[in-house]
Amino acid sequence: MVEANIADLTYNLTPITTVGVIGGFNGWASDYATLTYNTSTGAWEGYCEIPAGTDFKFRANNNWNINWGGGINNLSYDGANIRLDSDGNYFIQLYLTYEGDFHVTFTKQ
Repeated sequence: MVEANIADLTYNLTPITTVGVIGGFNGWASDYATLTYNTSTGAWEGYCEIPAGTDFKFRANNNWNINWGGGINNLSYDGANIRLDSDGNYFIQLYLTYEGDFHVTFTKQ
């Protein structure tokens, strides 16, 4: 992840080595499912069993310093919890390109 401050002409680089799904389905205790980066699609991908109406989020590097939530078509840093209306096993594709274009797709299996 690149964070830039144009006014100060500074930047910070944070390697993202893991992205996990964490939520109410596991008591927010640890990453429930780990996604793998797919260089072909440019997405973090994986499978996760998600109960309907359960809050969850995505986070990087097994901690809360970098996390995403909010609307599935417009995720944001530290965004609101995500909730799906239908439970099931989902194939997740999380696209983390730049702020304003973070989004995720859920394909029910």
